[in-house]
Amino acid sequence: NNSNLFTIFWVNGDSAYGQKCQQIARAGLERATQLLPVIPQTPVEIYIYPDEISLQSVLSVDSQFWVNGHAFLNANRILVADNQPLDDVTDIERTIPHEIMHLLQFQITGQNYRHAPSWLTEGLSTQTELYANPEYQRKLSDALINNSITPLSKLCSGMSPDSSQTIVDYAQSSSLVEYIQRHYGNQVFLTMLQNASSGMDCEKNTNISLGISIQQLEREWRDSVQNKNSGISSNLISTFLWIGLP
Repeated sequence: NNSNLFTIFWVNGDSAYGQKCQQIARAGLERATQLLPVIPQTPVEIYIYPDEISLQSVLSVDSQFWVNGHAFLNANRILVADNQPLDDVTDIERTIPHEIMHLLQFQITGQNYRHAPSWLTEGLSTQTELYANPEYQRKLSDALINNSITPLSKLCSGMSPDSSQTIVDYAQSSSLVEYIQRHYGNQVFLTMLQNASSGMDCEKNTNISLGISIQQLEREWRDSVQNKNSGISSNLISTFLWIGLP
């Protein structure tokens, strides 16, 4: 299935499924460019596998370009698995937009992609998703109550390899990006990625871009989320926005 923006390959499903994938990709790109105003390199190739096993078998064959999730950044290519029945596209409504955002980030940072804070790159990608992971809000609330939030300075270099903590780290990163968007505006995301492209480290980048230390950012974000959660628990109207989770 071809367009000027996306070339999509899939195994299961008819042409209507291909059109639906095109619509998801276009909606994901629109959402991504609202957060990060970048003109995409086109066409983006998207390969949709019927399950995680078939996807993993491909990745093990050609893993040298494998960077950050299911995006081959150098090749402008996305690989995703659609585990759901064909009439349920919630999986790819998350994964395709998520990986499109990673491609946009790479256009700014280039080979210095790994200098970008992981909480920023994953938080932006999670905010781009069209279908919210229903687990995120609950996991984040529980982690705040249990004081099991990963320090933000540690999230600079990656999400936890422990699967039980990984979902918390993604939820935390997404919530943090939403907080930054609300208080500092979208432009700061472009600024931070441009700083990362010059090799600037995470803590200096935060300080230069936001005017506060990474520790202060974490304190302000936690206060904001905890205040909103307390409002939820006491049946007050909450303005806690979960945009494009997970």
